[in-house]
Amino acid sequence: MKLKSIRMAVVFLAMPLSALIAAESRHPHMVMGGSTNPPIGYFEFCKKNPAECEPRGTVAKPIRLSHMQWSEVRLINAEINQALPHTTDQELYGREEVWAFPDKAGDTEDFALLKQRRLSEYGIPLASLLLTVALKPNGDGHALLTLVTSEGDFILDDETDDIVPWHEAPYRFLKRQDPLRIPWVKIIDAD
Repeated sequence: MKLKSIRMAVVFLAMPLSALIAAESRHPHMVMGGSTNPPIGYFEFCKKNPAECEPRGTVAKPIRLSHMQWSEVRLINAEINQALPHTTDQELYGREEVWAFPDKAGDTEDFALLKQRRLSEYGIPLASLLLTVALKPNGDGHALLTLVTSEGDFILDDETDDIVPWHEAPYRFLKRQDPLRIPWVKIIDAD
């Protein structure tokens, strides 16, 4: 019995770091690293909208959503995805990386901001609604909303009405808001 435990420990220690991170990535919650700077567009958004970026108190344990709450989350996600046309910041504002609440059209981070606001108005705590930045498989940047629940972290994406566990989304996650809203934090993500 002791020999078997030693062999398993040797196998575990001999595993490449990437395999250990990959095993970790199947965790229902994203694995956080140290603090990092927010995206520049979010920084500028906060200068114009300081009330939207204030710390929101202490972090409670992840929320458990009822079937009715999940239905409302799905409805709000789909409504926002379908309500406004997608367009680039360049087309809307004549420059890149503008984070704003969309009214006539928007891009990826605008949809994430609006979902965060609407779900918060519905009653989901802001500590459970975290803006998140990722890379698409083609290398383009992408913003999403992460819903932190007791069952795991779920992705609300403007490119699909499906809400999926974070590790099933086709992205390489980089960083997201800290639940306290002060720094952003790095996401340890498997390639």
